[in-house]
Amino acid sequence: VIGNEALAAACIDAGLVDGSPGVTLSREEDIITNTTLKKARIDTIPSLTQWLDTASLPLLGQVTPNNFIRYEKTNKPMVLLFLDTRRAQTNGISNSALLEELRTVARDESFSERLVFGYLDGILYADRARALGIYGGKSKLPGLALNTKHSEIQAAFPESLPLTREAMRAF
Repeated sequence: VIGNEALAAACIDAGLVDGSPGVTLSREEDIITNTTLKKARIDTIPSLTQWLDTASLPLLGQVTPNNFIRYEKTNKPMVLLFLDTRRAQTNGISNSALLEELRTVARDESFSERLVFGYLDGILYADRARALGIYGGKSKLPGLALNTKHSEIQAAFPESLPLTREAMRAF
């Protein structure tokens, strides 16, 4: 919170806030990757607490029983990548390479404003993967799916396509 009008104007001019009163959230990964900081005018958001909770989610984080509710509370569709998180590779494909491909998609502002991105242990959460259309258990991992609150709008990424950023963007 900036109380000095001149300092507030300088922050607006520098693009650090969208206006006054405004709020900016800076995460370490935003600074490291030089991505846009999360900004909002306080008078344009219905709940500062809800905005902070949503804006502070990682760009691409591991979804667990402890944090699933935070993803769900965003009311945004979730793009979920199911991996064998116990190993460095899932069926011969590098987990870190898959995560980087999805992270690149998540950085795209046209997606990041409308979707949240996460990854899960596809073996532990095989039932969830199956509910989203990824059938076959461990042998069908890695798998990508869209999870929404509306059961008729669940979609699994086609198995015939490679899990590349280009194919994920088109999905």
